[in-house]
Amino acid sequence: MTLRLIPTLATDYSALVGATSWRDWHVPEGGLEPADVLVMLAELCAELDAAQGWGTWLAVVGDEVVASVAVKTPIAAGRVEIGFAVAPARRGRGFATLLVAALLPVLAERGVRIVVAESAVTNPASGRVLEKTGFREVGHRLDIEDGMLVMWESTLHP
Repeated sequence: MTLRLIPTLATDYSALVGATSWRDWHVPEGGLEPADVLVMLAELCAELDAAQGWGTWLAVVGDEVVASVAVKTPIAAGRVEIGFAVAPARRGRGFATLLVAALLPVLAERGVRIVVAESAVTNPASGRVLEKTGFREVGHRLDIEDGMLVMWESTLHP
């Protein structure tokens, strides 16, 4: 199973709202993300494009868009935070692990040396993805909206 990362523009996320296809690929039944999340990703993408010209991708497996991944802030001192999500209809198939594993070398090529991420304690699957892709747990924090979060970090090598 080969996963391809496709760089995206803000308009790509807007086009995915309620869509059954994107460019040349299908979108899983139920969509990639809820509409409000796609709008937020479009805004994030526009901010990242203005700041550094890159930072969001969609993941394609075969003829289908299965996931999204983004840096959550522009690169600063060689460090970024990432967030990722798999389409609800495609969860539990290993796509998240493939996605994060594919992203890390892309980030290293762009000068990123430290990647951080957070996973909700109530979502242990995300923590397992991070652990399998070389992240180490570095702490916890309480978020008003998301509850207790596990903080993760990975050091990349050029």
